[in-house]
Amino acid sequence: MKSWSLSTYAPPMALCILAVIGGFFPIQLLFGVEYVTAGMWALVALALYGPGWAIAAAAVGTLPTLGYWGHPYGALLFVLEVAAVCLITWKRRFGITSAMLLYWITAGLPLVWLCYKFVLAAPDSSIRFVMFKMGINGMGNAVSASLIIMLVTLLKQQNKNTLYQRVLGPSAKPLPPLKMSEHLSHIMIAVLLVVTVTQMSLHSKKMMSKEEDAAVSRLVGAVRLVDYYSGSSQAPLSREEMMSRLIANMPDLRFRLIDPRTGVIPEEAGQTDPLPPYLTGEAEASQIKLLEQNVHLWSPPLASITRIKQRMESVFFIDKIWKGQDTLRITAELPAGQIWNTIYSDLSKDLGIAFFLLALASFVITPVCWRLTRPLAELSELSGKMASSMGGSFRPQWPESPIAEINTLTDAFARMSSDLNSQFTSILESTREGMLLCTRDGTILFTNSRLRYFFGKESVQAGTVDKLFLVMKGLEAALARELREQITVFLQDERQESAFQRNFAYTIGSHRFHYSVYATFIEKTGDSPEGLRLLVFRDRTEEEEREVLKEEMISQISHELRTPLTSILGFSEILCNRELSPARQRSYTNTIYNEAVRLSRLVDDFLDLQRMESGDQPYYLVPLDLCEIAGQVAEQWRLDSTRELQLAIPGEPAIVMADADRIRQVLHNLVGNAFKYSPEQTQVILSVTQSNGMVRIEVDDRGLGIPEADKDKIFRKFYRVEHPDRRKIPGSGLGLTIVKEIVDAHQGQITFSSQHGEGSVFTVWLPLHRAPETADMCLLIERNDHYADTVAAAMEQHGHNVLRLGSFEEALYAIGSGPAHRPRMIAANLIASGLMNGLEFASRLLAQDTGKPTLLIFLETLETGSKRTSRPDFLQTSRPFSARQVAALAQSALGSSGARCYFPLQDAGILKAQLAKFGLHPLELREEKDALAAIFPGGLEDGLGI
Repeated sequence: MKSWSLSTYAPPMALCILAVIGGFFPIQLLFGVEYVTAGMWALVALALYGPGWAIAAAAVGTLPTLGYWGHPYGALLFVLEVAAVCLITWKRRFGITSAMLLYWITAGLPLVWLCYKFVLAAPDSSIRFVMFKMGINGMGNAVSASLIIMLVTLLKQQNKNTLYQRVLGPSAKPLPPLKMSEHLSHIMIAVLLVVTVTQMSLHSKKMMSKEEDAAVSRLVGAVRLVDYYSGSSQAPLSREEMMSRLIANMPDLRFRLIDPRTGVIPEEAGQTDPLPPYLTGEAEASQIKLLEQNVHLWSPPLASITRIKQRMESVFFIDKIWKGQDTLRITAELPAGQIWNTIYSDLSKDLGIAFFLLALASFVITPVCWRLTRPLAELSELSGKMASSMGGSFRPQWPESPIAEINTLTDAFARMSSDLNSQFTSILESTREGMLLCTRDGTILFTNSRLRYFFGKESVQAGTVDKLFLVMKGLEAALARELREQITVFLQDERQESAFQRNFAYTIGSHRFHYSVYATFIEKTGDSPEGLRLLVFRDRTEEEEREVLKEEMISQISHELRTPLTSILGFSEILCNRELSPARQRSYTNTIYNEAVRLSRLVDDFLDLQRMESGDQPYYLVPLDLCEIAGQVAEQWRLDSTRELQLAIPGEPAIVMADADRIRQVLHNLVGNAFKYSPEQTQVILSVTQSNGMVRIEVDDRGLGIPEADKDKIFRKFYRVEHPDRRKIPGSGLGLTIVKEIVDAHQGQITFSSQHGEGSVFTVWLPLHRAPETADMCLLIERNDHYADTVAAAMEQHGHNVLRLGSFEEALYAIGSGPAHRPRMIAANLIASGLMNGLEFASRLLAQDTGKPTLLIFLETLETGSKRTSRPDFLQTSRPFSARQVAALAQSALGSSGARCYFPLQDAGILKAQLAKFGLHPLELREEKDALAAIFPGGLEDGLGI
């Protein structure tokens, strides 16, 4: 048995207390006591704490009305109403409002009619009135409770369950979020109900006031008629004549003649019954209410009758002294039941119409709200299935709505779904793996186009995984059957914990294909409770070939390394252990030297390739004449080889931006291969030409050539053509790989044409470099970085035309030797991307006698230290100049005379010593504009001007 807890039972008991308070302070509508507050809290208790607390709240909430009505039948009907709503809403098949409406239409109205007809014996007009009034009251209960529950749900979502934990207690049931259609229908029905009840309440009060005024007016008219008869100029009327005239003129009133001494006069108009207590003075003052002009309303006590009976037995009366022939009291009485019957009859019609209109409106509002919000529900459902549409056959049919905002939201979802689907499809289509999504029984749901690479076009029509392997070209029947069986077992596995992987291979013609299939489970979803299976097919042929090449490379490299080492060790051992003639010693020593050179070149190739692939290989790009480089290479080969190298170069320079050492390496490798693979030919042609802004280098031989099957692999690392004629030719298979890496780094291209047994032609294309116009420009020589961008922007703001160059070699080539190309000024780092540093550049530039002064601004200071750098120069620098200072210094220095070099403020002694190393001997070092100026001899005195 659970122990009593205040936090558990206090919140529902508070709802019961609120229901009781509502009974003491009811809402007065339609001149009657309503159960709105009690019913509202009872239905709130139903939603939060279950039917037990709902019935308890209904029962205690109706207790105060027992004293008001005088009978328990209304309370019993109300408790029955709440119990019926609890039953109808069981398992949440109906909402509270719809359950209340269903109850009153099917059972509530008949039960009220039976109770008030046969138990309370109320008049028909009152019965109809009470039926419809209680029905509307029940709808008010349900709508009010629904709005309160909706408010509690909103507060719960905003406060993250704080409301449940601290206010409603641990016994409160979780409230599911309501649908938007329910929210809208509750609000619309509430508005309609408030308008209906308010209008009916005002109408009933107006009708009651009108009927009461009519009763008072009727009695006042009777008094005036008595006064008229009493004051008639004719002969006084007898009592019999007056009474007969009063009854004839006002038959709805009851008149009495009362002798103050003896009481009622029995012989007049058959008045034989005893006087009522309000005429004898026996009635208590609380039972009589003065209305107007001596008109009173008497109501019998509630001790033994019901409220309805009290209303029906109440009497409007007036007591008048008649001074005719005798001094008598004359009374006129009007039963209130006549007025109440009229009011109930009229209001029951209005209430009946209002109830059925409200019920009809409820039946209309709910579908309309559902129709308006259905696109949102469909949109919510489709958004949950967007994952199914990504790459699959499912394509959502986006709903249309008469509401513009919902259509906007739908369009946004449609665009998002389309974008996601396109991105997902692009991702899947860009993969190298073939992908297949299927169900547990093997039905294919989705495939990407890459799957056709494995199975051909027939894979799209396969339909099931079982049929898929039947269309795979070249796959042996036994292997296909084995794979089908293994995958089928995996697909039917219910554990969904393991994955399936299988490597297989087959041969088509002379080519061996290696594949792998990987299968895994995808988590269960609402659309696929058994989960889906993903199969991934991957082509491993290249990997297998790479592994073979790797093994061959290791074997080949081992052979290439051991061959020179064996010779070196062998001849070294002979020299160490034997006495040889000078001629023999010289021969062995030359052999050791040649083998060591060969071994050194092999190691250099390995290191060069490693640096190139990792991006650590530096390239010092400067303007080069390829004709000159080709001539140097040809001269070396002519000295080192007995075979002929024919050189064909144009008469004009072929200038490119390139690293001289690396271009030499390219030419040496290509020429070396041409000689190596032309064992029976003695001539190789090296040519340089220009065409369409490109420089073309060709190495032509008439050697062994390249077989067709090996042409697409010739640039692979460690790859060598397998041929009996080539087995005795030494090599590591790295030469062409290194060549391609260097050419690509120079933004060039390498191609070849070859016929097996007839020779090969390798062609390298490099962009032709044309010197930019530098006359009257401001040159900025720097490494590409943010600082240089800032300096260039600052100088351009001061009206300078800035030309950015990457190296001092490029600047010297662009300036040339004549004054026509002389720039206005030069701003530079001390270290650029070429081999030349800033001080060497200044020395060469000042040595040119152009007749124009030279103005240089160096952006960096020189530093001393032992820090080592991979650059060929020794300068170490830092940057103290700001971009604004550079622009201001350039602006002021352009008007100066003579050749000048400006440096940031630093130690003048160190700077002078560094300048002297490069043959720079300034006439003077002095501070100008927060800079250190070095003044050199030469130049015109008038300066450059601005």
